[in-house]
Amino acid sequence: MNVIELFMTWLTALFQWFLTTSIMASLLVIMILLIKWVFKKQLSLRIHYFLWIILLLRLILPFAPESSFSIFNIFALNVNPMPMSSDVESRSVSLHNAPGILTQDLPGESSKPVAGKDEVIHNPHATEPFPDFAAGHTWRASIWNYVAVLWILGITVLLIYMIRMNVLFKKKVVKNSKIVESSLSSILERCKITMGVKATIPLLITNAVSGPTLYGLFRPKLLLPKRTIETLRDDELEHIFLHELAHYRRKDIEFNALFICMLVIHWFNPVIWYAYCRMRQDQELACDGLALSHINQSNIASYGHTILRLVEMNSTMNRFTSIAHFSSNKTQLKKRILMIKYFDKKKYRWSLPGVLLIALLGGCVLTNANSSAEQTDIESEPPKSSIEIQEQTDKDDIHFVIDTKDEIPGSLTKETATIGNVHLGDTKQNVYGILGEPAKVSSDSNTGEDIWHYPKQAATVYFYKESPDFPVRGVSRILIEGKSNLKTDKELGVGDSLDHIKNAFTNINGTPDKNGVRTIWINGENRGSESANRYYPTMIFELSSNIVQKIELTNQGVNPGPYDQKPLSYNDLKIGDIQIGDTSDSLMERYGDPSKKTTVHGIGDPEWIFEKYGITVFLDPVWAIRVTNPFSGSTPRGIRIGSTEDEVKKAYPDSFPDSDFNRLVQNSTDGVYQLVFVLKNRAVSAIFLQKDLQLSKF
Repeated sequence: MNVIELFMTWLTALFQWFLTTSIMASLLVIMILLIKWVFKKQLSLRIHYFLWIILLLRLILPFAPESSFSIFNIFALNVNPMPMSSDVESRSVSLHNAPGILTQDLPGESSKPVAGKDEVIHNPHATEPFPDFAAGHTWRASIWNYVAVLWILGITVLLIYMIRMNVLFKKKVVKNSKIVESSLSSILERCKITMGVKATIPLLITNAVSGPTLYGLFRPKLLLPKRTIETLRDDELEHIFLHELAHYRRKDIEFNALFICMLVIHWFNPVIWYAYCRMRQDQELACDGLALSHINQSNIASYGHTILRLVEMNSTMNRFTSIAHFSSNKTQLKKRILMIKYFDKKKYRWSLPGVLLIALLGGCVLTNANSSAEQTDIESEPPKSSIEIQEQTDKDDIHFVIDTKDEIPGSLTKETATIGNVHLGDTKQNVYGILGEPAKVSSDSNTGEDIWHYPKQAATVYFYKESPDFPVRGVSRILIEGKSNLKTDKELGVGDSLDHIKNAFTNINGTPDKNGVRTIWINGENRGSESANRYYPTMIFELSSNIVQKIELTNQGVNPGPYDQKPLSYNDLKIGDIQIGDTSDSLMERYGDPSKKTTVHGIGDPEWIFEKYGITVFLDPVWAIRVTNPFSGSTPRGIRIGSTEDEVKKAYPDSFPDSDFNRLVQNSTDGVYQLVFVLKNRAVSAIFLQKDLQLSKF
């Protein structure tokens, strides 16, 4: 999988994640509107507005705890990306490079910034792909890919528009503004004392706005058009200042900016746009309420008259600028005037029923659906096939097995036999690139195998345990059941019929039907014979009433070994006498103090440079080594600075060129370790050895 294909895969997964979040937010908007309609008069102005803060939290939070109380259990929605396996038809290789080493150039060449360790561990998108030259692969674009591209183009256009509007508005404010006289400033200072605001808020006269506006995300300014100052009395200006200071007190500018960012991301969802408009209306009412709570009862009517006068002068402001302004359209005006007419300070206060409602709603919508409950449902509900199964004899199609010695070889091969595009022997790196990060990682207490669990795909992947000679081996077993959407290379899945299996395979082994339950399996072509690569794959189907309930791909418990390859072993994890895992003390005993000590940007790990020996290490302990001239040591297979490209390929037959074809890359079978030879004029000029921090956590 090349860079573009990998980018498209992750972009599509990201879009599907946001699409799921957008659907969940739309359901929340409907709930909020229903609550506001049912409890219209019972809820205070603060509660009406605070409901939209819950919506913003739902849009912003990347992940949320699972709960059986989540409202999304009803709709079976969660924020995990939809499976992407349908778009990848063979192994997709995604090397999660450790920071710094592979992107660090030779002396005299430009260097690239180093990503942070935390980012590498927790961000599966922060990867650098390397194409798999050893095995062919195909990738086809799906409708999701095109929609994802359209989505990111929409975001780009809106971002450009938003930035342009803010830049133009700022220029207009700077160009056409001047500080007001002291008399108005004294009114503002008096209002600040009333509202309890201590921050410095400059008061500017400008023609950039048509109505009073609080502008600026970090250093807010109060903008007043000249016409407003000339038209309104001092008491009316006081009402304006109280309203704008209410925006400041409530952090409305920051809230609006965050909401606008969510609008940009969810630009395709009209429900979110409508929610934003309703939120701005409730925001104005809440600010009116806060301002009125600081006004004498006798002056409330005058506040309403101020609003009426301003509506005539105020035109629509651009909603993509960092502002909060004293405005109201004619549709909203009646609602605001009625609120002011019947205003009671109690309507602005927090109330116990309102707080309980907010807590209940937050618990229901700021949590995700319980995946364990979903999985229980998946396992308890047997899949149903839409195909009518006809009774037939198995004598001519299935070889009945009484003793395992009677099994017959089948047609499975290591190149084609897959489940969800995962092969037996695949590295953790491959599986991560195809299925993503597992929801849970465990270990088999009997075999010592690592187990990756994917509840959303109803899949389980097993990996061979460590051995003295090799790091963790590749995939030993793949299992799908329940409502899994994963398929085999023959497009067989849970819920398919026995006829589908017969049409896809010949030389089928099986047990007789007993009470509607049976097992069918197909062996690899090497079954019953001694093979150089010791590969004995078996595809097992468990059926109930001739409908597939479970599919398992296994190598019959036999570790296939390195095939005809020579992947990195633990003995290969060193260059010269420097080994992965060495401590800083052991390095100083051999080489003395480093000539330079730095800190890796974004990681915080020490970087030690021994210029005299041509050595750079990242520690502590050592997890990456880089050597250049005049380093005189060699790898355990005899490759040193100055070795030829042919010598490297002979010593490391699995090595493959990277996308620039100026380096040869050798991976360990588990994908955790990587050895890279930089070539210049077809000779080794630098050697990198590194541990992948992303995969090492598994």
